[in-house]
Amino acid sequence: MYKFKLKKISVASVFKFSLCAGLLLGGIFGIIIGFIGTVAPKSTPFGSAGGFIGGVLLGLLYGLAIAVANAFYTYIFNLISKFSGGIEMEIEREL
Repeated sequence: MYKFKLKKISVASVFKFSLCAGLLLGGIFGIIIGFIGTVAPKSTPFGSAGGFIGGVLLGLLYGLAIAVANAFYTYIFNLISKFSGGIEMEIEREL
C-alpha cells in the first residue's frame, strides 16, 4: 500500500478531458433532443431543421460549459490545496 498526496492538477489537462467527454455526452443528448424537435409541432420559423440544429448546438454548449466549470474547479482546488495539504490517497499495487 502506497500513500500519496494529490496537491496539484493540470488545469489544461482537466479542460481537455472535460471538453472531450462533455462534447461526446452533450452531442449524444443534443442529437436526441434534435430528433425530438423534428417530430414536435413545427412552431419554429426554421421548421424541423431548426429543432435538430438547436438540439445539437445545445449539446455542444453543454460540453463547453462542463469543460469551463471543471477547469475553474481545478483552479480552485490548486489554490486551496496549498493551504489544506492536498488529498490523501492510498494506492495498492497488484502483482
